[in-house]
Amino acid sequence: MLNLEMKISKVGRFGNGYRLRGRAWYVLKEGAKAEADLSKSLALISDPRVRDSTLSTIGMNRENNLNDDQAALEAYQSIVEGRERIGS
Repeated sequence: MLNLEMKISKVGRFGNGYRLRGRAWYVLKEGAKAEADLSKSLALISDPRVRDSTLSTIGMNRENNLNDDQAALEAYQSIVEGRERIGS
């Protein structure tokens, strides 16, 4: 994780560093750390598909690692909120 920390300091302004580390924390079942990094990445991501993927990971982390179904549902709902169509 130290190597990833160094990379985040270089590319963190684009959100990908936080997003990737957040996914790693999710897989390692470090829910609070995953939530922090994934939330930071949302403010920096402009690509809608990457943003939706990040929100999905946030939802899964909240559901599986943090055991917070209501917060997970909020993350999932934010993916579809205000849309008439999903996908291409």
